[in-house]
Amino acid sequence: MKKLYFTAPLAALLVFALLFQQYEARVAAQVQQQVESDRRAHEAQLRQEASNRIKQQQEIAAVQERQQLERATLDARRHAEQSARETVLAALALAQTEQNRLTGQAARLRQEVTAREADLARLQADQTSLAAERTRLAGVLAATEANRQALNTALIHPVNAPASPQP
Repeated sequence: MKKLYFTAPLAALLVFALLFQQYEARVAAQVQQQVESDRRAHEAQLRQEASNRIKQQQEIAAVQERQQLERATLDARRHAEQSARETVLAALALAQTEQNRLTGQAARLRQEVTAREADLARLQADQTSLAAERTRLAGVLAATEANRQALNTALIHPVNAPASPQP
């Protein structure tokens, strides 16, 4: 019986050790599976995060590219508007300069026309006075000629001389 007290606990210990080893192996396998599963999940999560980061970076790059394109378009439009504004201002300044030049030229031409009209009026008055003088001188010439002929006749024929005309 002493052997039974010794062998029974020993056999129970062996059975317990075997059962414990199997249990430990199962638990270790489950832990290993859980660790492997957690590792795979973690790796999948890291891959997903990396993929999300890449997508976000691509989206950010696309947004930045679109913003740069919009900025370049806006800058080009502003530059074109500024160029157009400068062109219009230059054309306006040129037109104002031309208008001022033409206004001055028109004023000078009006003054010249007024001066020429005054000269023309003076010349017409001179012409009228000269025509009147010519007419008067023609009358004086005619009277002088008549007096000369009368004197010639009187000197050549003193008896038949008519009376001299009065000037």
